[in-house]
Amino acid sequence: MKLVVQIFVLFFGFQMVAQPVLYQKGGKKLTVKYVISDPKKTFVKVESDGKISKINNSEIDSIRMENQLMKPILDGKKPKLFFIISKKGNRELAVNKSEIIKNRGGFESVQTFYNLVVSEDGKISKTLTFSNSETEKEVSNRNQIFSFITDNFADCPKVTSHFQLFKNDTDKLNLTILNYLDKPDTVKCK
Repeated sequence: MKLVVQIFVLFFGFQMVAQPVLYQKGGKKLTVKYVISDPKKTFVKVESDGKISKINNSEIDSIRMENQLMKPILDGKKPKLFFIISKKGNRELAVNKSEIIKNRGGFESVQTFYNLVVSEDGKISKTLTFSNSETEKEVSNRNQIFSFITDNFADCPKVTSHFQLFKNDTDKLNLTILNYLDKPDTVKCK
């Protein structure tokens, strides 16, 4: 009996990983193999049914991937894709990131920039920008993440307590939180 259960889990376990599902405005639903999103572009590339296509961010309602949710939020006049961390009423806490490659003396390094935002009715109302740099300024900017969350989502204790898990007195550079912000799970605000 144990062997049958193990074979069942082995065979079906790989099938249980959810594929990304893209919901377009107007109700169309696409199960896609992958999504490529570039924060500098206003579209995503998706592969579905063996075809690679571009879908404008303005046509996307949401993209769901296991415990993650992505939605376009207006940044000025451009819709950009953000990971939605939490939602309360018409407010959303969201993050996106972009990377640049720096060349110095024949060496390359990747610097990641993050935009942590509060959006209201799909438009950015507050922003905290920081990077993974270890400069004093960026360490200070990352330290503001926790107060940014508390100030804007104090009515959502599950979110504030979730972020407190990443506050670590031994992490003087405040880098631990970036592991979560790279691909954040959505936290339900109750």
